Amino acid sequence: MDALTPVAVQAIAGLLGGGIAGNLMDVAAIRTPPKVLVSLIGGVAGGALAGLALGVGAVAVVAPDPAVTADVTSRVNFAGLGAWVGGGLIGGGLLTTVSGAIGLGR
Repeated sequence: MDALTPVAVQAIAGLLGGGIAGNLMDVAAIRTPPKVLVSLIGGVAGGALAGLALGVGAVAVVAPDPAVTADVTSRVNFAGLGAWVGGGLIGGGLLTTVSGAIGLGR
């Protein structure tokens, strides 16, 4: 389950980024399934690239040892989470805008 957390965070951030871009520019409005898919893909790609570029987390993380992480808050990678959300927002918005500009999903 821990390996899916970054992907889920990045996908949700990508949807939000695509929605924000769609509100700012009509060409990027998420009105069709292809644009929703593009925003999900852009969010995962952007979040993963941001995490790798900043060195704070990869796409998938290894599950921590339960003996080491007895405290619940010690399992949260805040730097990675910030990179995944920020990269996901930017990636989702950017890819959705580009796909709208080239006419995908009209």
